[in-house]
Amino acid sequence: MELSKDRSWLVKLTNAVSQHWHAKNARKKKHSDNFKPVGTLA
Repeated sequence: MELSKDRSWLVKLTNAVSQHWHAKNARKKKHSDNFKPVGTLA
C-alpha cells in the first residue's frame, strides 16, 4: 500500500468517499421525506 503513505492522496480519497456518501444519504432522505405511507395523517 504505497499510496497509503501519501498524505495528500489519503485526504483526496477520504474527501471523495465522504462526499459520495453525503450525497447518497441526502438523496435517500429526500426520497423518504416525500414518501407518506397510506393511513398516515401527515
